Amino acid sequence: RLSPRLVLKLYRARPLSRAEAPGLYGLAETMARRAGLPRIPRLFYIPSPAPNAFTVGGRGEAAMALTDGLLRRLDTRELAAVMAHETAHAMHGDLALMNLADVISRVTAALSMTGQILLVFNLPLLLLGAAPVSWALVLVLVFAPGVSSLLQLALSRTREFSADAEAARLAGDPLALAS
Repeated sequence: RLSPRLVLKLYRARPLSRAEAPGLYGLAETMARRAGLPRIPRLFYIPSPAPNAFTVGGRGEAAMALTDGLLRRLDTRELAAVMAHETAHAMHGDLALMNLADVISRVTAALSMTGQILLVFNLPLLLLGAAPVSWALVLVLVFAPGVSSLLQLALSRTREFSADAEAARLAGDPLALAS
């Protein structure tokens, strides 16, 4: 698990103070209250022209990063909707869930690779008929990493749709979220 501070540091994010961004903190406070979060997420600024936002941490320690491109392109309603979406991720613990899915996918890939390497080392025995081979297990070894990745992607889409639905409720403005 990467610490939220390390992730933010990798993006060159800097903290935004309440005095520097009172409107953003007002939106964050409103969304956190509506979501029942114990604390307002800390806000961070990323000097990137790409419009993007993400949340790191969990319910009690969330940090929300907003790029310069996002802040310049969106009006207040749209920004509130994006912040509601990110608050929903913190509310539901999506980061921990997606980290768990990533670990499972990586373990599946590692075990599959180990099985494939063992299969190659046992190839002489297999060719001589000294060891039986289960072709169903060979197929599992080959396809398990791909299936695991597809399941992880499906979970990610599901969490995004769930965060959108929750954001529409939190922001009270589904049209802003849609735009």
